[in-house]
Amino acid sequence: MFILINRIKFSVFILLLIPSILYGEHKKNVLLLNSYHPGYIWTDSISSVIKKRVDSSEFSCSLFIEYMDTKRVSPDLIFTNILHTLELKYSKVKFDVVICSDNNALNFVVKNRKGFFKGIPVVFCGINNYRTSMLKGESGITGITENHNYSGTLDIALTLHPGNQDLVVIGDYTTTGYSNRSAFRRYLQPYLKNHLYYELNGLSSADMIKKLRNIDNSIIFYLDYFLTENGEVLSIEKSRKLIIDNVKSPVYIMDDSKMGSGVVGGFIVSSSHQGKNAAELALRILRGENPDSIGIINEKRNIPTFDYRVLQSFGADISLLPEDSVLINAPSYFMTVINENRGFFILLVLGFVFLITAVIFLQRSRLKHKRMKSLLRRSEEKYRNLIEDMDDTVFSLDERGIITFVSSVIERGGRYNIDDVIGSHYKTVIHCDDRKIVEEKLKQCLTERIAPFELRVVDQKDAVNIVRTTVR
Repeated sequence: MFILINRIKFSVFILLLIPSILYGEHKKNVLLLNSYHPGYIWTDSISSVIKKRVDSSEFSCSLFIEYMDTKRVSPDLIFTNILHTLELKYSKVKFDVVICSDNNALNFVVKNRKGFFKGIPVVFCGINNYRTSMLKGESGITGITENHNYSGTLDIALTLHPGNQDLVVIGDYTTTGYSNRSAFRRYLQPYLKNHLYYELNGLSSADMIKKLRNIDNSIIFYLDYFLTENGEVLSIEKSRKLIIDNVKSPVYIMDDSKMGSGVVGGFIVSSSHQGKNAAELALRILRGENPDSIGIINEKRNIPTFDYRVLQSFGADISLLPEDSVLINAPSYFMTVINENRGFFILLVLGFVFLITAVIFLQRSRLKHKRMKSLLRRSEEKYRNLIEDMDDTVFSLDERGIITFVSSVIERGGRYNIDDVIGSHYKTVIHCDDRKIVEEKLKQCLTERIAPFELRVVDQKDAVNIVRTTVR
């Protein structure tokens, strides 16, 4: 019994050791170092995707997230303070991998590679205009680059708006702003033969509004507008609204963080795609892969994304969009078919309304007829009961003189059979000498009221009876 218990304990111990054997120390520490601040749409999207993927991995990870805030504060002013803060906060934490998003974070990590980040595998994402020289010869670094399809966006913009002449770039003097403008200019040369190009960089809000309101017959390329020349910091939402509210020309973008109300779109880089790929690279390292063997992933995936309503407002031909385009605010397929066949569907709707109206009318007529029939039946029953209770015989004739009704009183005494009487001509029960008088009286009653008169009738036993009759 004692040996069996020990064997069970040993088996459980071996099972508990399997994850450690496969992945080394199962508990992992991951540092996510963001170049920008919380609330910045691009950064929030990357952080959210990385956290979700790391939390769902096979590892029990502790994810530490830091924000460098270099959109609002110059990197040169805060790099030293950020390093001191990290050294104080994480002096007892051993990181298994560092993920850095955007250029400033990568520059910071490389700069301190021989100090705080020594020996720690590094994964980067969101790096504009990546060059090998950015790593300064350091090893143990892998990542995914961010490459904008400037020529693709230029081409589709000029295709959709062939009459617009000027190309206008809106930028700022942040690290990203410099990098994006520099990259954009490299693709401009083929377009300058037919178009005027100029930039609006880092202007104050008031000056930017004045410039934008004077722009006409142009295409706007909204690269960056976060930090103005007088130190004013604008959120993406605020800068986008300032631009859209004050310009009449179409506005194109290069990344999904700027997509929103009033923006046309473009070939855009996906922040969530960048974050997902960075998380996968980090997990590959945690599973034992060497960052140097993974290498750098040169991401060229740009998703053609456009706002249907904005395109419609500028009269753009939707059919000119790339086949793999993503359309936001687009009508459903059913609504598209209706719009394309509006005349047919108007006639169809009118026909349907007419049909429904006719059905309702017929249904009401049917119910009315049914009610009238019911009233008539009750009236006839009431009238019949009244007649049957009378001692006088009541009968009716049609226009040919055929007896159509006779009350049951006629059968009293056994002189007549009601079934034989109904359907016969009235003259069959009238004495032959009185038939001419009755015929005249019947004609007379059609035009005037006549007094009751007497006549002789013959029963089925050939007996003659004198009766007094009233004709109406």
